[in-house]
Amino acid sequence: MRFRIVSVATTFALSAAMLSSVSGAAGAAVDPLTAGTTPAAAAASCWEIKQLRPAAANGAYWLWTPRMAQPQQFYCDMTTSGGGWVLVGKGRSAWDDGYAGQNTAGLTTPALATMGHTTSQFGSETIDALLNGGRVDALSDGIRLRRATNSGGTQWQESRIRLANRGRWAWTFGAEHPVRTWNIDTRAGSGGLTSSFGADTSYLRVRTTTNSTQGYRWGFAYGGNVRGSSSPTSYLWSATNNGGDALPFSQVYLRPTTTSGSFPAVPDGGTTADSRPPVAKSRALDSPWGVNGIAGNAAVEGSVEVQDFTQSGNTMFVGGNFARVQSTTGTVVNQRFLAGFDVVTGQLVQSFDPVLNEQVKALTTLPDGSVVAGGRFTQVNGAPASGLVALDPVSGEVRSGWRVRVENRVASGEAPLVQALDVKDGWLYLGGRFTHLTGPDGFAVQAKNMGRVEVADGDGGRNWNPGLNGTVNDVDAAADGTRVYAAGFFGTARGVAAKRAAAISTATGANLSPQFNPTWSTTNNDYQRAVEEIGNRVYFGGSEHSIFGFNTSNMQRVSGSIMKAHGDVQAVDADVPKNVVYAGCHCQNYAYENAFTWKTLNPGWTEADAIQWVGAWDAATGKQLPHFLPRFDTRLGSGTWAIDTDSRGNLWVGGDITTATTMSGAGRGAGGFLRFEPSDATPPSTPGNVRISTQTASDVTLAWQTVTDAGGGVRYQVLRDDRVVGYTSDNAGTLSVPKGGNNRFFVRATDAAGNLSPSSPVLVVP
Repeated sequence: MRFRIVSVATTFALSAAMLSSVSGAAGAAVDPLTAGTTPAAAAASCWEIKQLRPAAANGAYWLWTPRMAQPQQFYCDMTTSGGGWVLVGKGRSAWDDGYAGQNTAGLTTPALATMGHTTSQFGSETIDALLNGGRVDALSDGIRLRRATNSGGTQWQESRIRLANRGRWAWTFGAEHPVRTWNIDTRAGSGGLTSSFGADTSYLRVRTTTNSTQGYRWGFAYGGNVRGSSSPTSYLWSATNNGGDALPFSQVYLRPTTTSGSFPAVPDGGTTADSRPPVAKSRALDSPWGVNGIAGNAAVEGSVEVQDFTQSGNTMFVGGNFARVQSTTGTVVNQRFLAGFDVVTGQLVQSFDPVLNEQVKALTTLPDGSVVAGGRFTQVNGAPASGLVALDPVSGEVRSGWRVRVENRVASGEAPLVQALDVKDGWLYLGGRFTHLTGPDGFAVQAKNMGRVEVADGDGGRNWNPGLNGTVNDVDAAADGTRVYAAGFFGTARGVAAKRAAAISTATGANLSPQFNPTWSTTNNDYQRAVEEIGNRVYFGGSEHSIFGFNTSNMQRVSGSIMKAHGDVQAVDADVPKNVVYAGCHCQNYAYENAFTWKTLNPGWTEADAIQWVGAWDAATGKQLPHFLPRFDTRLGSGTWAIDTDSRGNLWVGGDITTATTMSGAGRGAGGFLRFEPSDATPPSTPGNVRISTQTASDVTLAWQTVTDAGGGVRYQVLRDDRVVGYTSDNAGTLSVPKGGNNRFFVRATDAAGNLSPSSPVLVVP
């Protein structure tokens, strides 16, 4: 049995008096007189309370479903249209489309103390728990929207929205969720999208898209003909006085009809562990150094400040088109195109100081620790270097005895370009725009846009020429070493169809293995930018706005997401230990799951989650992990072009990044790249030696061996029979709880992140 902590911040926001115990017999019917009035008498829904006690008044009640870890307090509207509505969000002009929610403590009342931009929303997991895992589109009463219709908040409008296809909850109302039917005030209709639907351009309209006239704030706006006030306390707000598209103070309610009953039985062995998704934290680390300025040719898309990473030893090397390195204290180092930073502290490694004359597009690390850079440069440390060089990771000196000349013998006067590198089984694989590779022995091998050289000395790989007829943007060698994947602008490999993507055998001959014919999101601009294999899937990302997963055994497409309205995927990297794929893009709106076509989405897409420049996907399923939603700004809107995970599990993200929400706050300066710590996804260990300390006829005091957790914040829950009957507020090893039911007790630990340990085996109290 798995219990999920739905929201640590709200689940444990209980008064000290409530943290001692929760009573109630397992499987017993809820007492109509007390339903919802205490944690002990928690009901499964506001609707259930209303059925049990028709005279129940509006107010805060305790609710508890099998999907919730323990009781939590919610506001219930018990009067409107029969009552039984639970408030899940309220606000005017600062709604957030993310997964985590915001200001949840304010949701035990439907009003704001002072009208303003403050918005309160439960996180999606909390709302899904209220629905007990049910689908949003299965709610018979739909989504209830209550909106103010005047500036003073004395008049209100009621709306109902029933969605055509919505599984779990998401706050992405600005996306293209199809509306099945709607009722706005006294009018009824059907069709439209949650981004905009209704009957006119005035009060019979709900619009949730953003625009510049409202400062890109979003809410449940009326049509353009409804004018708002710029007063900060107005219930009907517009950025300019008497401006259109007014944003009203709105409340969002749901009416799930879950009723109490026996929860799934807990076996004698206890409950199993439950862990949080193993993604990076959404707030970036505050970095002491960054890069900025443009030093090289920026005419080609993607020639931004940071374009690739590689780690050697304890240094993460950052390559791109930057002009300088700068600290947060204002120290400037005139180092261009390539720099190293300590993976622990983020400090600049000042001993590494190579001098290049143009930008770095690709980086990798050789087995001996040497850093290989590829790009547009023609000189390194004053010596010729045709787009490829191996450097000492400490000094930045060119590695002696390792020399490869990259040539372009077809395009007259055009310098060769190296923009993809990967190392596997003694070979360095290269991709870009070139025709030949010449090793230290002077022997040139044909390598049309993709080739390989020996790691040991740079000698060219003979009899291995994929013969791709267009530029290669990325390469990735398979884990088993039998093939290497390529993504780019090409259409054939030695005359055989290879539509923007290829799986190429590493054996002599470089044959397609297997040949596959992918269908991309559109027939135009279908080039691919990035590729990454993980497990039995390989992910390709590119234009238009797609990341598609393919089964490596037969190269059949098995998953896909489309970013809209903007969002070519430009970088893909896998955190193999966590089984997570990260993809970067110039996207700042929504990612549509099980979507495969652009611009018009195919029927049957399933979820739409917020994304801003970079997102996370479960590598095994291709499903987006919306828990990771960083917030940062960019110089050009170009987005993310580089992703890597270091040896400490920190995620590095690079591009034309300027500011970000970090651990210390929003709008913090960020020079080209960000670092994100991994979330705590490890459950605490099981509390040991659970035993009876004392007991009476009605209560028992249990004791156990406490546990420690790297993330801290350990607390304990005591289950009796099939549900939680008590919980601690700290790392205490004893708790008194009521007897009842079959008196089968279990103890489990939870940590600050919401991971749940396996529980102890059953302890039957006589």
